[in-house]
Amino acid sequence: MSIGKNGIHGGLSGKTGPVVGYYRLGKWVVRSLPIKTQKNKSGTEAQNIYRRKFKMAHQFLKPILHVIRMGYREVSMIHQATGYNLAMTHLLNEVFIENKAMDYAKVCISQGSLPPLSPVNLSFTEAEIELTWDPKHPLNSQGTTDQLLVLVYDPAQRKVLFQGTDVGRSKGKASIPITIQVNAPSNFHVWVACINDTRTKVSNSQYVGIVTIG
Repeated sequence: MSIGKNGIHGGLSGKTGPVVGYYRLGKWVVRSLPIKTQKNKSGTEAQNIYRRKFKMAHQFLKPILHVIRMGYREVSMIHQATGYNLAMTHLLNEVFIENKAMDYAKVCISQGSLPPLSPVNLSFTEAEIELTWDPKHPLNSQGTTDQLLVLVYDPAQRKVLFQGTDVGRSKGKASIPITIQVNAPSNFHVWVACINDTRTKVSNSQYVGIVTIG
C-alpha cells in the first residue's frame, strides 16, 4: 500500500502495483519493480558474477559506513548520490581481481579535492599503531587545519579497530592504541586521508599497509 504525501501535488511513498515511490536526497522518486521470473531467480552467468561481487562489496562496506559517509560527502553533494552508492560503484568497477576477490590496496575510503597526505610510514607494536609523515612536505603546506581520516579494518573478519578522525595534518604523527582482542591472527588494513575542519572537503585516501594482530 502506498501513501500520498501532500495531496495530488506531493510524492508517493510505498508500493502501488508495479511501482514503488520513496523520498531520496530531497526528491520524490518513483521506479518500476522488477518482474519476477524463473530466469531472474537463477540468473545468467554475468548476473551471478555481479551478485557475488555486490554481496562481497556490501559486506565490506557495512561495518565502515561511518567513515564512508565522511569520506564520500564531498562527491556525494556533487553527484547527488549517497556515499554508500558511490563507494559501491567504486568497489564494483575498480577493486575486484578477476571478479573473485578484492584488492584492498585499490580501495578508496574517500574521494575529494583536498591535496592528499604526503607519503605515510606505518609501524606498530603490541600496544599501538604509529603513522608518521613529513608535515613540511609541499602537500601539507596549505591544509594546516586539516585532520587525518583513518580506517584500521580487517575485512575478512569484519572487525574495525578504528574509523574516524585523528590528529591534524600538520602534526606529522598519529598513534592509534590497539584495544581489540582477537582469538586468532587478524590482518588489519590501514587507510588514511585528510578532511577539513568543517567536514565538507576531503582528499583521496591512500592505502598504507597491513598490521597483523594476534
